[in-house]
Amino acid sequence: MDGSIFRLMGLNLKTGGDNRVAQDKSFSKFLTVWSGQFLSMVGSGLTGFALGVYAFERTQMATSTALVILLSFVPSLLLRPFGGVLADRFDRRLMMIIGDLGSAIGLCSFWRSCCSENQSCGTSMSAWR
Repeated sequence: MDGSIFRLMGLNLKTGGDNRVAQDKSFSKFLTVWSGQFLSMVGSGLTGFALGVYAFERTQMATSTALVILLSFVPSLLLRPFGGVLADRFDRRLMMIIGDLGSAIGLCSFWRSCCSENQSCGTSMSAWR
């Protein structure tokens, strides 16, 4: 096999020393970005779940819990088509950093509003004070 199928898939089968080092650096950058994005997505999922638990503790209603969990995923569903277009036009790493910073700012502002509403920050958030 001459490797033409692998070239079509974007893989280079040459085993030169310089090419191997460049691929290792590229792969380590990819793993760094991938790991960060993985942790961010796990954190976002846990945040949505924790907000649902918090809503249930406050209201004792399954409807409010389901609504909070649903609304925690709506922004990602609405913004993904636009994010895909922006990721094609701009640097993907920069777009992921901006998205994660926006998520962190939104979470901090939500937590801040909960604390200003209730000075004790609720029973489940009092450990963070």
